[in-house]
Amino acid sequence: MLKKLKYGIIGAGHLGNYHAMQINEINTASLIGIYDIIGSNSLNLSKKYKTQQYLSLDQLIKDCDAVSIATPATNHFEVAKIALENNCHLFVEKPFTKTISEAQKLIALKNKKNLKIQVGHIERFNPAFIQLMNNKSNPEFIESHRLSLYNPRGTDVDVILDLMVHDIDLILKLVPSKIKNIYASGKAVLTDSVDLANSRIEFENGCTVNLTASRISLKQMRQMRIFEKKSYSLIDFNVPSLNTWKINKNKKLEEIKYTINPTNALYEELFCFVNSIQSDEKILVPAEEALLTLEIADKIQKIIE
Repeated sequence: MLKKLKYGIIGAGHLGNYHAMQINEINTASLIGIYDIIGSNSLNLSKKYKTQQYLSLDQLIKDCDAVSIATPATNHFEVAKIALENNCHLFVEKPFTKTISEAQKLIALKNKKNLKIQVGHIERFNPAFIQLMNNKSNPEFIESHRLSLYNPRGTDVDVILDLMVHDIDLILKLVPSKIKNIYASGKAVLTDSVDLANSRIEFENGCTVNLTASRISLKQMRQMRIFEKKSYSLIDFNVPSLNTWKINKNKKLEEIKYTINPTNALYEELFCFVNSIQSDEKILVPAEEALLTLEIADKIQKIIE
C-alpha cells in the first residue's frame, strides 16, 4: 500500500478553500496544514478542514511532500522557488508565473531537484474537452469566447493571464502546428490592466484561431467553436456539453449530441498530480507546456502594449 502523501495548501482564499476540500477527498493524500500570509484566513480554513494552521511558510513546506500554490499570481514564483529548494513537489494554479523568466528558472530548478510541477490549466480536465480530444479533431478554424462578470479576485494580472490563458493552453493541444502570426488588441476599462482582449493566431498548417476574453461582461460564457472539413463542433465548458454537426452520406446536416457526464475537474487534476508523484508517472499538464502557453500570452501582451 502506498504511503499517504503529506500535502499542504499555500493560500487560504477562494482557490485554497477548494484545493483543501478536494485534497481531503483523495485517499492517497493527507492534508497536514494550511498557510496564508493573513493568519485569520489560514486559521479559519484549517478549522474548517480539521487540519493544522501554519504560521510559517518554510515550516509547512519542510513538513510536506507536495503543496498547492493558490496564492495571487504575483507570488507564484517566490513561493514555488522556496518549495522546490526544499524538495517539495508543486501544483501551481494558473498562470504558472507572471513572466517567462520566472517560469524558466522554476523549470531549471525542478529538473535539478528531480521534482514534479503540475500547472492548474483545469479545462484540460473538462469532460467535454476530453471527448473532443478523443474525437481526434483536425481544426481549420477555432473561435473561443471566455467572458466573465467583474470580480476583484484575479485582477493582480490582466485578462490574458487571468482568462485567455485557458484557451491558449487548449488550442496548443488541439492544433499540432507551429504558430506563424499573432495579432491582438485589448483595453483596460475597470482596472489598470487589460480587461478585455482579442487575439487572432495563425498556425503554419493553415488553422486560424480567434480568442476573445473579457472580465467585465454582463454574462458568463465559456464556449469554443471548432470548424473542420465538413463538420462543426461547439463546446460549452460551463454545462459541460459537446455537440457536432456533420454532413452525412445523404449530404444533409446531422447533429451529434455527445453524452457528457459532469466531473469535478479540480478533483481530477489534483488526483492525477498526487498519483503522478506516488507512481512516478508523467505529469499531464507539465510546467514545460505551461511555459509555452505563457510565451504566447506574453507575445499577446506585448502586441497590445
